[in-house]
Amino acid sequence: MCLLHLTQFLGLKPEEDVENIEQNSGFSAAPSSDALVQIVRAADDDRMEELGLKDVAPARWSNVTYGLRSMAVEYEPMGQVDSIDIFHVIPLQQAATSREEWVDERLSKWQDFSRPSPDSML
Repeated sequence: MCLLHLTQFLGLKPEEDVENIEQNSGFSAAPSSDALVQIVRAADDDRMEELGLKDVAPARWSNVTYGLRSMAVEYEPMGQVDSIDIFHVIPLQQAATSREEWVDERLSKWQDFSRPSPDSML
């Protein structure tokens, strides 16, 4: 599923296609090698070339994404710093239903760890 969401984030597949694949129960149960083949075959070839991605590169990026996600799930920030800058993009639908929700309900919590309010780059 990380691979699927990564393809949406990178613009390899439109959100509607990702939602259709996600609802296909067979995709999430498929071995990762089968999922990779399905994604690479259906991805936008021009975008793959633009990003310099070869057949196995999306799987490598998916592994990195999964690793970062796994770390974030268990990450418990503590303490305070002098400043925090927050940069973000429009969140994936699985993370938040809107940009406003993402900022107001998720990213705004970082203000608790910065002495002055964080600067947000939209």
